[in-house]
Amino acid sequence: MARVLAGRYELEALLGRGSSGGVWRARDIATRRVVAVKIIELAAIDDPAGVAETVARFRREAMILARLRHPNVVSAEDAARVGHELFMVMELADGMSLASRLQQRADKGWGRFPVRDALRVAGQACAGLAAAHAHGVVHRDVKPSNLMVSARLDVKVIDFGIARLLADNERLTLPSTALGTVAYMSPEQAEGRVDIDGRSDLYSLGCVLYELLAGRPPFTAGDPRTLMLMQVTADPDPLESLCPDLPPALAELAGALLMKDRAARPGDAVRVLGDIEAISAGVARGGPQWEADRETYRGAALAGVVPGVVPGAVPAAGSVAAETGPARGPRWKGVLGSLTAVARAGSRRPGQR
Repeated sequence: MARVLAGRYELEALLGRGSSGGVWRARDIATRRVVAVKIIELAAIDDPAGVAETVARFRREAMILARLRHPNVVSAEDAARVGHELFMVMELADGMSLASRLQQRADKGWGRFPVRDALRVAGQACAGLAAAHAHGVVHRDVKPSNLMVSARLDVKVIDFGIARLLADNERLTLPSTALGTVAYMSPEQAEGRVDIDGRSDLYSLGCVLYELLAGRPPFTAGDPRTLMLMQVTADPDPLESLCPDLPPALAELAGALLMKDRAARPGDAVRVLGDIEAISAGVARGGPQWEADRETYRGAALAGVVPGVVPGAVPAAGSVAAETGPARGPRWKGVLGSLTAVARAGSRRPGQR
């Protein structure tokens, strides 16, 4: 018999589980809507201080999501504590995480992410971040697994579990504690600075954009400490050297987002969104045909009708770092991480990208 949480939410299927809880597909008995329910089991946390921090973070995340109402941000419907469990009810985002989508492209040999698609995904993610920043919220863990992407490439930013309110002076972590995922962490986060602002999210967005275009994050390493050091001191390979067919303005934007000095990055997400929209408009007007966008060319190649192309040849996929690996680095261990498990691969049609 299915469990009913708080007398209202019927838990139907476990979508994912972590060390202190899980994410469930559930049905709201009152409205019959299908929702996602994140449950945190306080009994699974041994340290009393860890329990207090977990509760504080949970309350903060619930407050943040209650304030944020935007098409590109997952919405929260309810949150409460029942006994030794915390639960949060959220909309069930369609599609799969961007991390899963990138891995799918690599597994199927689909090559680099099409430029138009990369611009759409980055633009929608940026719009969600702009909305968060307008409410004084810095996400601090922007990465592919925290971006849910539908079949139509509609994007929702999820998991505000380590976000902080700029106006809130309360500290839930020590100044030297670095939060986030190392492959997408801003230099100031890696250094443990507490004066984090929206430009940190823009750096992380730049890492995501770089991966969409190049097939890999700007920095990769087997050791999280080495990777963290690279975020602070190393320069990534220029995109124009890896992908010479990209629109110059796009490579320039990615480079600007990845500047080590945050003062050298674009000032806010609204400005970045304007840049993305301008580049997208240029691509849509026709202009040069970027190799990464030649889906019709690929289809013809597979059919063996393009001269000089071996039938069945598909551009090689870029190296995509696995979502669970040593390079992902330290993460907050209190509240469950992302709703990546909300990805419902079974709902996609065969061959759908």
